[in-house]
Amino acid sequence: MEGTGRELAPGLHRIEAPLGQRFVACYLVAGEEATLLFDTGVAETPAGSIVPYCESAGIPLDSIRWAVISHCDVDHMGGNAALRSLLPEVRFLAHAADARLIGDVEAIIEERYREFRDAHGIDIDEGMIEWCRTAAQAVAVDVRIDGMTELDLGGRRVSVLPTPGHSDGSISLWDPTTRAALTSDAILGDS
Repeated sequence: MEGTGRELAPGLHRIEAPLGQRFVACYLVAGEEATLLFDTGVAETPAGSIVPYCESAGIPLDSIRWAVISHCDVDHMGGNAALRSLLPEVRFLAHAADARLIGDVEAIIEERYREFRDAHGIDIDEGMIEWCRTAAQAVAVDVRIDGMTELDLGGRRVSVLPTPGHSDGSISLWDPTTRAALTSDAILGDS
């Protein structure tokens, strides 16, 4: 099932990709020379939602130079390998505290989703474990940051900001052009 999307402000696009009964939001920030993708969703998201949206919005797919991963959850990094197969030159950027997990789905399962198993007897079920393995194919992070970083997209600079909490390495984006903060799960709506 294809996702939906729209341009929120000039050069700032939100794509809502299917995630079971919910959706995962991915964002595109387009400059004059490059486009940044914020989160890749799950394995089907790049081909099923990002590519069709780029085609409909007139954004050249090969303009996506950066894939910034907000944090080490499967629904935010699971499309990394699929995106890499579409765009071999794309550079993945994440916070150093989450980079190892983003590059290893089994580590996410064991260290993030099963973190309370041994100490508290709280575990996820086998169905969730199998879904994680199906929904996410990881690739190594190319650029690890540990502080504020700026990316130049050509006529537009975007700041990558550490916003730990949801995970140790959660990051958000600040786009001064539109005065928009993209926070991913650093702020959860009804939580």
